[in-house]
Amino acid sequence: MQKKKRDPKSWLILALINILVIAYPINMYLQAGDDKSQLLASVVLVGIGFLLAVGDMVTAVISLAG
Repeated sequence: MQKKKRDPKSWLILALINILVIAYPINMYLQAGDDKSQLLASVVLVGIGFLLAVGDMVTAVISLAG
């Protein structure tokens, strides 16, 4: 049975996508003017972080299982 050679570029691409996706909510949080918009920005930031964590886990399992 041959082992597939894993491409390290795929992990770099995943990391860059994570950074780009999380940059918008961080920018939104830093530019929030009042308490309501700051609360909304923090909820969006936590939600995006949760979605990225789940997506990264799924990607890692699929990548390492194949």
